[in-house]
Amino acid sequence: MKEKIFGCDVSKDYIILHDGSQAYKLSLDNFKSIQKLVNNSIVVMEQTGAYGLRWGQVLEDLGAKVYIADGKDFKNFKLYQAVRKKDDYTDAYYLRLFFLERSKRVWRFNKELAHLRALIRQHMRNEKDITKHANRLSQYLAVIFPTKNYCDLDRKKFLKVLDEIEQELKQTPHALSGLALMELNKLKLVLDWHKKLEEEITSIARNHKDYEILKSFHGLNDILIATLMAYYWDIERFKDVDSFIGYMVMGANPEVSGTSLNRMRTDKARTEVKGKFFMLFLQSHKDNSPYKPLIDLLRSKLGGGNNQKKRYIKFLTDLLELVYYALKYRLSFSQAVAWKVKELEREKARLRSQLEKAREQGNQEKASLLGWEYENITLNKQAWELVLGKVEGCKDIPDKSPEGAKFDGLALDGGLAGHLPYSFTCLEPNQSLEQSQSQEPSREISQSQKPSQSLEPNQEPSQTLNQEPNQEIGQGLEYALAGGKRKRRKRLES
Repeated sequence: MKEKIFGCDVSKDYIILHDGSQAYKLSLDNFKSIQKLVNNSIVVMEQTGAYGLRWGQVLEDLGAKVYIADGKDFKNFKLYQAVRKKDDYTDAYYLRLFFLERSKRVWRFNKELAHLRALIRQHMRNEKDITKHANRLSQYLAVIFPTKNYCDLDRKKFLKVLDEIEQELKQTPHALSGLALMELNKLKLVLDWHKKLEEEITSIARNHKDYEILKSFHGLNDILIATLMAYYWDIERFKDVDSFIGYMVMGANPEVSGTSLNRMRTDKARTEVKGKFFMLFLQSHKDNSPYKPLIDLLRSKLGGGNNQKKRYIKFLTDLLELVYYALKYRLSFSQAVAWKVKELEREKARLRSQLEKAREQGNQEKASLLGWEYENITLNKQAWELVLGKVEGCKDIPDKSPEGAKFDGLALDGGLAGHLPYSFTCLEPNQSLEQSQSQEPSREISQSQKPSQSLEPNQEPSQTLNQEPNQEIGQGLEYALAGGKRKRRKRLES
């Protein structure tokens, strides 16, 4: 028997189910009617926050297969259908139609994913509460113990001496001692729950299939890894790197109404991802960080001072691009960086060829534009080579023919843009950037020079990460080499 498909529009007190010909308005008061209607059927919902989570769990428990439609794609789908009417019944009807025509842009409802997102959000709230109670306690201690330096301690040292502070407060008769003990008890309570919360988040992250790959990225601890997982969960749900970065960061969009028409603004969506990774961005300014060359490059491009927000968004975009390709093709951090360096080298050779051709034709306008692109790619390549020089344990990616990689997808900022990995030469630990630049900028690999261990269609990859056998390096490359569409990266900065 063919499964029945319903579009479902959710509100606080009821849902609208539409099977293409008839609509049903149902609430939890008529629970048996819902169960009879949706059992062994497919229900397509739009992302609606807590209300959608509530009804998703109810419908799953009643025997339905619940799918979630991508909100942005569904909005564009309705615009394409020239839908002007906006009500619950119309949305339910077009959600069903969206599932039938664009089934790749929906995914199964996942309780575990919703649970992990709730944990990450609560983790951020707990950190704010810890800061709040610690600051209040510190202010009380500055008055109660004016000769002691409790208020001058950094956060880690301050939290370690809470027991000592509690004993001294109990022995010190002061008008503010009671209030200080109240804040101290609140702080201890939050710290206990925060520790349990981190243990649960870590447990979920370490049992995910992508944990070992993300753990190879410098600076990503278990909480940051779990934050990423909470929003992508399965990399296959994203059709390309643009959709992945757009979903994780939401980039910069122009205002479409009001007095600030066409002014660029950064969306506040995915505040968990942006908030958690901001500390990694600040730590990347240190000289011993492998990301320091990227920070220097962004400073030279965007300037310092008030442009920190733009630099952070661009930094996060570059990092998420590496994350996407590492997860897509089962690469470690060092392999993803080396892959990007090689792609930038090939893009630089392509631009050099086009620039010489434009000069021969006397097209000064085109030559000027290509010259700017060539300089931009050169700076990006130098920065990523410095990053690669700081990364330990650089390994080879299974070799592929140079004809497998085309040049029509790279963006001006040096993005990978859907290119495929092939063999590369890593910088040696003692090799400087100047030494690497003195070598030939682009070398084609002849058939006789190809390594004998290149990956055949039915051959298992020889190099694996320290993880389960099915998470091998290079997994999924054959599908990509079959001719997947490439899309030019959109620059997020104005």
